[in-house]
Amino acid sequence: MDHKVNDSYIKLQDNGFIKSLQGKLSTCFTVPEEDIIKQGEKNAWELYYISTGDCIVNVVDQNEHLIENIRLLVEGDHFGEIALLYPGCKRTCTVISRNYNTMATLDHYGLRALTSDYPEYKKLLSKNIHKYDDPKLTFLKKMMTKLKYM
Repeated sequence: MDHKVNDSYIKLQDNGFIKSLQGKLSTCFTVPEEDIIKQGEKNAWELYYISTGDCIVNVVDQNEHLIENIRLLVEGDHFGEIALLYPGCKRTCTVISRNYNTMATLDHYGLRALTSDYPEYKKLLSKNIHKYDDPKLTFLKKMMTKLKYM
């Protein structure tokens, strides 16, 4: 981890950030096999933090084949940040609860208020997006490298 990211992480550990974040969170409860987010949804405005429970991630690939259980999300994980950080972007996967879950949610307005005071939070969320392994995105990148003008 580079020093800038590490320094940003340390700043986000202070009580001011945590209190500000807590004031912007809502609570969400899910039941087993509930679709929390669906791939392709547009205008999705929530980021989810799993407090208790776990979820599976499914993706429909570029050939319209369903790839099930590509990832297990557990307590402490978050999801939904791509559509929240990039308004108008469609959800890139479907997340389904495996059991009864308790989650905290952060909506678009809460994120905007939080990142105006703590811009490093948005940078850290954005940094993790690029590590996301989306089969459709991987396919598109591979195809683009084959084009001579790219």
